[in-house]
Amino acid sequence: MTVNVQHIFKPVIVRHIHRLHTVRKTHYVFEHQHFYPHTMSETCDEKHYNVQCGKPCFPAPHC
Repeated sequence: MTVNVQHIFKPVIVRHIHRLHTVRKTHYVFEHQHFYPHTMSETCDEKHYNVQCGKPCFPAPHC
């Protein structure tokens, strides 16, 4: 007896799921900037003085 063998291939889909996860981390870097504004003031002094050059002369009262 002769046997004839037929090979039949049927596609079978096997899904392999490889899950991925991403974590996003935000890092804040603070730069502290220091400013030193400068202002300026100015003052001016004055001095006044009186000089008596002699005695004042008052007229004699009328009697």
